[in-house]
Amino acid sequence: MAHEANDLLTVLIFADKAKIFDRTPKYVAGSPDSMPSLRLYAGDMQGLLEILRKLDSKVSEHNSV
Repeated sequence: MAHEANDLLTVLIFADKAKIFDRTPKYVAGSPDSMPSLRLYAGDMQGLLEILRKLDSKVSEHNSV
């Protein structure tokens, strides 16, 4: 996770130094109701379920202590 965060920061720093943020598209909405809803796909749901399973096991470990 730390490597991914560092990679994202590196890309943002590069984009800032190259001054390309002004040329990137901007997506805005007048209200959240006009934004498209998020859809979960099979792969996304599996990832969320795995995170929840890990969280559940950690909570169980802390409760047993």
